[in-house]
Amino acid sequence: MVRKFIAATLLLLCSISTGIAADPSGNLYENVELGLRLTKPDSWHFATAEQKAERLERLDFGSEAYKQQVIAHTEPAVVIAQYAGQHEGINPSLNIMLNSFAGMPEPTAEGVIKLASGIKQAYPDAQLSPATDVVVAGRRSRRIAMDYTVPTTSGDALAVSAVMWVVPDGDFFLAVGGSYPQGDRAALEQIEKTLKTLEWTTAPVAQK
Repeated sequence: MVRKFIAATLLLLCSISTGIAADPSGNLYENVELGLRLTKPDSWHFATAEQKAERLERLDFGSEAYKQQVIAHTEPAVVIAQYAGQHEGINPSLNIMLNSFAGMPEPTAEGVIKLASGIKQAYPDAQLSPATDVVVAGRRSRRIAMDYTVPTTSGDALAVSAVMWVVPDGDFFLAVGGSYPQGDRAALEQIEKTLKTLEWTTAPVAQK
């Protein structure tokens, strides 16, 4: 369970995933089934499956087997990115996943943050800031920020900053990940601005 969640965390934070938007030609994402809604910046883009494949090919996860585990673990509900198509370097992005607390050793937002700290297993140079309390989509949530270096298959290294928000509601939580090049304050501001538009009106009902 822990290794699978670390894989999902990498998927969330590395600007490598895809999502399907209800209105890909506009700025509004709405998923009626999940009760999710957000508005992206005018100049940002909803990610595509092609972008996901291109980005994954460029990252070095240490082993092909682990890369495939990351790919296969889960798909985000939605991903937005600053640049469309192939982009050299880290493409600033915001990713949202819906997860269940089921099977987690500590089924709380803080417990998820502790598991996310396992990113150091993949990137030993990762520097994590202390987690803080925040409010996201009207819910008491937890936030953690980190800096780390991602090696690429070409032998280069990308300096990444990432932020993760854990938004709990009953037996479920939203894992929200933002990533951007280290020092790109403008990208972080766009990510945080987008997060403020997030609405989550219907959490799933756990199966008894």
